[in-house]
Amino acid sequence: MQYTTINDAAEATNNKGYEPGRTRIWYARPEKTRDLGVGHDFCFKKGLLPSRANLEATHILVGAISATDPEAIFDLMQGERWSPSGQARSLITKLGLHHTSMSVGDVVQILDDTFFVDRDGFVLLDGR
Repeated sequence: MQYTTINDAAEATNNKGYEPGRTRIWYARPEKTRDLGVGHDFCFKKGLLPSRANLEATHILVGAISATDPEAIFDLMQGERWSPSGQARSLITKLGLHHTSMSVGDVVQILDDTFFVDRDGFVLLDGR
């Protein structure tokens, strides 16, 4: 079964963390991945940090899930967890993305907090 939304992973993996919710998963646009993937400090120094108010400029919304713990979300969003048999491939392609696993430079929005995935954990973006 190919996924049409990120929430299809809930049934395929039997994990409720993928069910619809208010945590939004944003993956870096392919043309931004190289710079954002270096990490928060580099992006801060170069003025490349994504804007919470305009994430669409640097990221693509993968979907919204129910999980709310950043570390658990990072684990859930690894390709081998949510797409063990390539189920997310068509969704990732349709969105114009090139990576299935959450990586440095991606963003997680949990309620009013916006987190940049960094090289060693998460950094809360200014402006919440």
